Amino acid sequence: MIAAIDETSQEKNGAIFYTIAAAIVPENKAKANEMITGLIDIPGRKNPFHWNTEGVTAQRKMVNCVVELGVAGHIMVCSTGRKKAGICHGVSYE
Repeated sequence: MIAAIDETSQEKNGAIFYTIAAAIVPENKAKANEMITGLIDIPGRKNPFHWNTEGVTAQRKMVNCVVELGVAGHIMVCSTGRKKAGICHGVSYE
C-alpha cells in the first residue's frame, strides 16, 4: 500500500480554510512505483511534480496513472476563525 498526503491552508475574510487530502494505492506497490517514477524521473527535470506548475500533458499523464492504479482518496476541508471551533466536510472516492 502506498499513501500520499498533502495539506494546505488559506485565509479569506477572517476565516481559515484548512484542507488535507490523502490518496491511497491499495495494491500492487511495485506497479505504482514504476508508473509514478516514469512520470517524474524524466531526463532534464529539475523540480518534483507539482500539479500547479505542470503543463497539460504531465497533468493528463498523472490523471491516467491515478485511474489505472485504482487510487482511493479522502479529502477533508475545515473552515474556522482564529479562535473558533471549525466546521469540517469530508469526501471519499474510489
